[in-house]
Amino acid sequence: MIKAAIEKVLELGRPERFELEGREYFIANGALKAIIPPTQKSFQVGSLTAISDYFRMNPDALSLEHLIVHVASPVNVRLMSPVMDGWLERHAYLEAQSTPKAYPFGKAMDVESFIVALQTYFVPTETTKQLQQLVSSLSDQTTVDYTDDGIGQEVTAKIGIARLGKVDVPNPVKLAPYRTFHEVDQPESAFVFRIQKGPQGPLCTLHEADGGNWQQEAVGLIRAWLAKETPEGTVILA
Repeated sequence: MIKAAIEKVLELGRPERFELEGREYFIANGALKAIIPPTQKSFQVGSLTAISDYFRMNPDALSLEHLIVHVASPVNVRLMSPVMDGWLERHAYLEAQSTPKAYPFGKAMDVESFIVALQTYFVPTETTKQLQQLVSSLSDQTTVDYTDDGIGQEVTAKIGIARLGKVDVPNPVKLAPYRTFHEVDQPESAFVFRIQKGPQGPLCTLHEADGGNWQQEAVGLIRAWLAKETPEGTVILA
């Protein structure tokens, strides 16, 4: 019946608005277009704490028990309404977006730039400290030796003030880049660390080696945090 009504309206070609099953339509260029009523834009926030605060203060006087928290990704969480009408539409009241600066994986860096990047993009750990010490000790002489079998590497590094010695390059290395909301622990994952000769000295690169599994861990950490910081019984989808 609905299909027949739509076909009849299209045959008439009338441009005026009309209503069908509670929704308004109009005809444009021979096609039926739904008129979507304007909705309030969601609040844009940058932390998980804002979602917890929203539940605590309830500024819009909502029925909180009906809201759904959707952990869409490690950097995006939305506070959603239940289905609002017969058209199965939902509204996002709040959207939290984390914007950590991403480390340029795969990019070769000189020693100084790499040391700065380790301190800027990663959670300080014993591993980051060891990497800093290793790359700081690399000789920049043109005679430096690199042994590489495709799996492990051995390079000539400064030992003490003047003596040079062979040092094994650790692989893989476990690091925790800043990749999700600051309220949760940053997931640690495996990276391949490589050193190569450059025109001005040694170059260092890091390559992701966990197949993106850190994303599932991050989503789980976010879900666990929200479960503690929102009212009991809150629906959290992840």
